[in-house]
This record gives sequence, structure tokens and C-alpha cells, in this order.
Amino acid sequence: LSKTIDAVAAQNYPHGKFELIIVDDGSDRDDIEGLVRAKAKILKNIRYFRQGPLGPTTGRNAGIRKSTGQIIALLDNDCLPRPDWLREITAPLEGKAAKSGGIIFTEGKIYTDSPRRLFTNAPENLSGGKFITANMAFTRDSIFRAGGFEERLVFWREDSELFFRAMELGHWKFAPKAVVYHPLRNEKPWIVLRHLFLQGSEWLCLLKHPKKHIRYLGMDIFMNLAKSAIAYAFIALAWIGITIANPVVVAGAVLLKSGVDLLLLRRAGVNMLAPDEGGAAGRLAAYMLLCWVRDIMFPPCFAWGFFDGLGRLLKKPKGTVGL
Repeated sequence: LSKTIDAVAAQNYPHGKFELIIVDDGSDRDDIEGLVRAKAKILKNIRYFRQGPLGPTTGRNAGIRKSTGQIIALLDNDCLPRPDWLREITAPLEGKAAKSGGIIFTEGKIYTDSPRRLFTNAPENLSGGKFITANMAFTRDSIFRAGGFEERLVFWREDSELFFRAMELGHWKFAPKAVVYHPLRNEKPWIVLRHLFLQGSEWLCLLKHPKKHIRYLGMDIFMNLAKSAIAYAFIALAWIGITIANPVVVAGAVLLKSGVDLLLLRRAGVNMLAPDEGGAAGRLAAYMLLCWVRDIMFPPCFAWGFFDGLGRLLKKPKGTVGL
């Protein structure tokens, strides 16, 4: 967060024409308020608010309510925008360009370290259409008319869902020169299983915006189900090998499944044998094991996610920016 604030303070945009709002979502390990007070020496127009913990959607809505500008740009607290980021992300929303094109929101380029490593995480948006809160901007009127972030989506797909609603109000533009660097976050090995527990949010977004979800976000949720079906087929093959006491069949099933996972890692640009303190081979073996667990667990999580998403969809929203 300290580095992010410094990067915003270094923007080649007049400091008197923008404010930086920090929303503290119930932090109990860091003195965020003290950090903001210290940073006020280099950026006077910085404001601090504390909530919750209530989650990122509620926090972003709170920050939007507190804002005073006619354009609202969003960053995540572990991102580093280039010095011309604010100028570039807001340019399509200002003056004649916005009025003539009816542009009401923009998204910028997000890149991370390459190659990726096992058990790390960072989003990327290299050519647009990803709709990630780490680099986006809205006109104030449009984000209020759209209703702000959907607070039934505590985390995951809340950014895309807002974009999908905003599309009904006007046009959007990808700003390739509005660049944000998102460093890779080192995660615990359980990151491999994280998406199992996000299916409810995925389904809520899909049920609300089926056509837009498929067009912009693709069919990953169903592709993951297909990968699980393949995993179950390999498990069945291994079980047959056990029942007939044929180790070759068992080994073949395990190797084929591992080969599929390794191929997917390679396609994702992951350096599978990057050296680290735990040993590259051990981490790769742990990843392979967790892939088995993930694929076995996915179908029940997929079904649970559908009913969870449907249930949340039928619930009355907690409240949004416009209410």
C-alpha cells in the first residue's frame, strides 16, 4: 500500500485536481491510518476511511460515496501505476471525446511478472475485455446510475458484473497506455483450490448476465467441469488397474493426468521448476496432488455454487452506491 500511494503521488496529473481515497477494510495488523497520515506529507489530497471488515465490494462502494470528483478511478492496494496512468485512464472520459463517443467507463492495461511461478497469483489484462478493478475508471454519473458494486458479490466477479450493468448505459474503451504493474503475490499452496469456493459468485454473475458473461469471460466454469470429468475417467482407469493388479495401468492413468496438468501449466506461462526455498520438485509434486484434489472436488462445488448463486440472486441486495 505504501508503494501504491507513492506511485499515485508521482502521477504527472495536477495534484489539486484529484483526491486519493483509502478504504481500510477492518485491518487489525497494520496501522493504515498512521501510514496515510505520513503520506499526507507528499500527497495532501489523501483521505482515509475505515469499515468492517465487510469485504471489497462494500469498501469500494463506501469510497465511491465519499468521493467528490466527476470521474472515479480504481486501483488495488498492491498495484503500481505508471506516472501517466491517471491521465491516460481518465482521458477518454473527459471533454469532446467522451461526449461524442458516449464513453462512460474505461479499463487499462495490467501486466505482471513473467514467467509466472507456482503458487503465485496476479491478474492480467493485456488487451481489454477483462474488467478488473485494479485498473478501471467510470464517470461519476454512470457508476451511480449503474448502482455501484453488487454487494451480494463479496469477492470475485464483482468488477465484471458492474461493467456488464454499465454497458447498458453507454460505451466503454480500453486505454492501453493506462498501465498498471501488478506484482505476483506469493500464496500458500491452497491457492490451487481457491476457485472451488468462488463458484457461487461465478454463478451469480453468470445468471444475471449470461450472454455478456460468456462473451467476455468465456466458458471456463464449464471447461473446469470437463477437466473434472477427465480426472474422474483417469481415476476409474487407475481403479481398474488396482482391481486387476496391473501397476502399468495405474501408473499410466497417473502419468496421463499429470501430463494434462503440466500442459495446462505450460500454456499458462508458469515456470514449473523455478528454484525456491522449499525445493522446486517438491512444490511441483504438491501442485500435482492438489490438482487431483481440485478436480475431484469441482463437480460438487459446481453444483453447490449454482444453488448458492441462485439463492443470492433471489435475495434482496444489501444496498449499493445509488441507494
